[in-house]
Amino acid sequence: MATVDAAQAAESGARPAWGGAFGRLWGAAVLSSFGDALRTAALPLLAASLTDEPLLIVSVTACGYLPWLLFGLLGGAVADRVDQRRAMWTVDAVRAVLVGGFALAVALGHASIALLICLAFALTTLQTLFDNAATALLPALVDRAALGSANARLKTGQRIAGGLLGGPAVPTAARRRRGRALRRRRRHLPGGRGAGGLAADGRARAGAAAVRKHPAR
Repeated sequence: MATVDAAQAAESGARPAWGGAFGRLWGAAVLSSFGDALRTAALPLLAASLTDEPLLIVSVTACGYLPWLLFGLLGGAVADRVDQRRAMWTVDAVRAVLVGGFALAVALGHASIALLICLAFALTTLQTLFDNAATALLPALVDRAALGSANARLKTGQRIAGGLLGGPAVPTAARRRRGRALRRRRRHLPGGRGAGGLAADGRARAGAAAVRKHPAR
């Protein structure tokens, strides 16, 4: 009986509870990954609106991944030596200030490709510290037996939020926005339709009238 109870205890301990510290960490990491995915998809689209040079647009995209090659290991080393909780909220606070400042620059008409490249590089560099800190914090929040399961849940949540949800959201929203803008422009044209639509309607009415006047025999 004691052996069965010990096995049951070990099995229950191998599953991290969603409530409490692990749940809060999971939610923060997943939400941050979702925001990173939105940013990764949005910045190249913004770059395409600022320039027609493919190399510059690709540079913005590359700066969204290059810091992982340069500072990925360094971010893990730093995360192991600092207070992970403080590092995570500090990093996201700094990133929020950077994004807010860039949004203000866009609103004032001061956005540029150089500023966009610097922003992409800085945000991803800070992301390396956040993600490594989230992983390094796990052993302090869950039992040793549940560490593998907790890490799997954390990484799965981040991949789903970042890859399946966040990535396609920006292009879809951009297409819908372009569609609404196109419909608004068409409503301001005579008759509420584009010139092509008016011409097509005119040809259709003329064809129908010709058929009525000269029916086939």
